[in-house]
Amino acid sequence: MPKSAIVLAICLSAGAAHAQIHPSHQVIATVESSWNQGALSYFESASPWPASPEVDKLSVNSIPHEFFGQLYVLECDERVVQVRELPSLKLLDALKISAVAAPRDLVMVGSRMALISDHDSDHLWWLDTWTGDLAQGPSLRDHADADGYPDVTRMALVGQDVYVQMQRYDRANPNIEYGARLAVLGPAFNPLEPAVLVGSIDLQGFRPDHRMQANAAGDKLWLSAPGLNDDWGWYDRGIEEVDLINGVSLGFVMTETHFGGDLGGFVMVDDNKGFAIVHTSIVASTHLRVFERNVGQLAELHVAFGRLECIAHDRVRRQIFFPVPHGGPSAPGGVLVFSADTHQQLSGLIELGGGPRELIVVQ
Repeated sequence: MPKSAIVLAICLSAGAAHAQIHPSHQVIATVESSWNQGALSYFESASPWPASPEVDKLSVNSIPHEFFGQLYVLECDERVVQVRELPSLKLLDALKISAVAAPRDLVMVGSRMALISDHDSDHLWWLDTWTGDLAQGPSLRDHADADGYPDVTRMALVGQDVYVQMQRYDRANPNIEYGARLAVLGPAFNPLEPAVLVGSIDLQGFRPDHRMQANAAGDKLWLSAPGLNDDWGWYDRGIEEVDLINGVSLGFVMTETHFGGDLGGFVMVDDNKGFAIVHTSIVASTHLRVFERNVGQLAELHVAFGRLECIAHDRVRRQIFFPVPHGGPSAPGGVLVFSADTHQQLSGLIELGGGPRELIVVQ
């Protein structure tokens, strides 16, 4: 990647971070209220965290993002992109993306163009949110493995650069791995194609998934590389750190072996400390673990029965939001709040009408 583009991206990322140093006001959740039924819920981010469960119906597999003061919700199963007003969550538009076979994530590259990843394609897609037009985006064909697909999943926008997870496994024999990578898209300064493929970064872990996170400086990216379910005994699974300046993986902050279970979602509260979701195979359960680089796991803070992957961090209020699965009338599902500093549980169950599938903090 050109050095000038990297410097610009870091400056913009740092500037965006500085501009958002004010208290959050909402935590948005997409929840699974019952089998194959989903909803959009939210709660206020300050104690006593009043909640508004099931504001609107959604498909279960839906991913929310905040960009430019609006909420964008990718309904993966319905293949629809919702645009909603914040903080009211009023629906402004619902854009069909029927040509996208298996959407996995969305980022806004500028205020107009949405970049969408497609697990069942060798390219990305551009969605013009002003017109609803859908067009083929950057090709990832050169990164496909033997079956012809790069197996893309989640994406992250850092400054003006987009990082795209490519799992790269053999679909005919899912145990065969070809080496995961990040595709790197840099700015093209074209309103209708605002980013182009400029390179890739080889990863040390396998099957990257879940939300990625950049550090405050915008020069490092962390991702969850959990491999397959129930393969946690391998050393090359865990939270991987990527140097964005030099375009190389720096290895693992924590491995699944250190956690003693399967890694799910995570958040880093600074360059050294984080919270992660871990699963064990004895029973279906979701564990909240706190850890530090070069120290390891510090404590297990909570265990909930059932399997969920999402976790969120309010970096201003210093709070961690941990999902509790829906388990029937006596276990309605929702969120628990923990202190990012003392690790103490701050709230009782914040009921959201179901088990959270995705969580975002709206600044």
